[in-house]
Amino acid sequence: MSNHEKSNELTVTLPDDMFYMLKTWIALKQYDSESEAVLEGLKALAQQKSDENRAIKQYFREEVYPEEIQNIKNEISKQKGK
Repeated sequence: MSNHEKSNELTVTLPDDMFYMLKTWIALKQYDSESEAVLEGLKALAQQKSDENRAIKQYFREEVYPEEIQNIKNEISKQKGK
């Protein structure tokens, strides 16, 4: 995190296995701090969610909406024919 970014403090409670995993990463020098490890994990999760949301939007655009649009067009045609 750069010095120019605003940061906030947060306290979290972790299950034992995650707590010890985090402490092991620090001991093995994979991360400089718990904050750095958690921040990297949250960034990865945010990217994953962004990718999932993009895939969901694409599905609706390509699979769901075209059918709904055709249903609406059919309904309008029926009403015009009455």
